[in-house]
Amino acid sequence: MDARTTYNRLPYGNEIPEQEFLERISALKQDLSKLLSIELLKGGKVNSQNPVELNFAKILEFHRNLNYYNRDFELKRLFTLMTELKSIRADSDQNFSQFMKQLRKCNRVSQYVGIRFEISLASFFIRKGVSYKNRESPDFEFNFDEDQKAYIETTSCHIVQEKSQNLYLKVNSAIRAKSDKKYANDSTILVIDVTNLIHNSLRFHPKFKIENLIANCQSEMDKSPYGAFIFRCTYPSEKRWFDLFRWRFILQRDSFTEFT
Repeated sequence: MDARTTYNRLPYGNEIPEQEFLERISALKQDLSKLLSIELLKGGKVNSQNPVELNFAKILEFHRNLNYYNRDFELKRLFTLMTELKSIRADSDQNFSQFMKQLRKCNRVSQYVGIRFEISLASFFIRKGVSYKNRESPDFEFNFDEDQKAYIETTSCHIVQEKSQNLYLKVNSAIRAKSDKKYANDSTILVIDVTNLIHNSLRFHPKFKIENLIANCQSEMDKSPYGAFIFRCTYPSEKRWFDLFRWRFILQRDSFTEFT
């Protein structure tokens, strides 16, 4: 199996062998170092607070502690980052350059979560054949004709402390914060990543249910000027991921059918 071009994480108890793991992580480190134009883990050490480099260190720590399941899970996540960056580079040097610069300068996990989400969406648009343009605010622009444009703004909800809290309030707070932006209008869709909340809810917040998310956020969405909302969650299962969609009303329905 070519470590540079394919990666399938095996079921628990059937993790990849030692030598194959070392080949995969070595090839992945070389590829991401080349893509980002930085040498990750130079001298075998962590030399920055860059989350990509820290992720490699975490994988090696899992390996030393014989935690192979989480090792392979994190390796899969970095492999996905590499493949998505390559697809963006093949589609647009300009869009790739912007993401590369953001990743190089990134030194906070909270910042990385947002960048990573945007990269995932950009790769999704490419796979679906949807042309887009990277922007600062909002994050993506879509041109349908000379007089017709639409936009996407993204945000991610995550928690850093494992303590009891109302996660619905976390989502509502994110909606309110983004609704105060000057570009919040009915031509813009707000896409909210709730992956971290869903994962943490399984262990620490059992009252947070994805099927109740819309009902608990409806009031805040009704007050918001955004034209539509998407809640997205990436979930580690045999099915690669699932999206939960909720549209306050559908903007440019004919043009956006690809998103569903």
